[in-house]
Amino acid sequence: MLFETTALFAGILGIMVSGLGFAVVVARIKASKDTGNEAEATLQRAIRAHGNLTEYAPMFLFILLIAENGEVHSTWLYLMGAAFVFGRLLQIVYFFIKQVFALRVLAFWATVLPILAGALLLFFTAI
Repeated sequence: MLFETTALFAGILGIMVSGLGFAVVVARIKASKDTGNEAEATLQRAIRAHGNLTEYAPMFLFILLIAENGEVHSTWLYLMGAAFVFGRLLQIVYFFIKQVFALRVLAFWATVLPILAGALLLFFTAI
């Protein structure tokens, strides 16, 4: 298979997006809200957890795919992928289990740094 590393992380993130989408549906059923999210903290957290992943994952996967195609060493690809998934898992813990702001900050950096590292890698490889 081509792009095995990207495929692995796309699969993991796809499972996560699906699970979070299911969590939104469950939260909507519990809140009896088919649209909107007013005054329902659990529903708002579920929507943001799902939305937050869908906002960051495409750019990360795009960068990972280009890096893998550019024959970046697999160690770097796996490190970036593992850090990104770790950040997204921390975000899920924050939204669903423990709303500690420090956890959210750590999740943010574990998500953004792999994107930034990959972007810089691509940028400096291209020039």
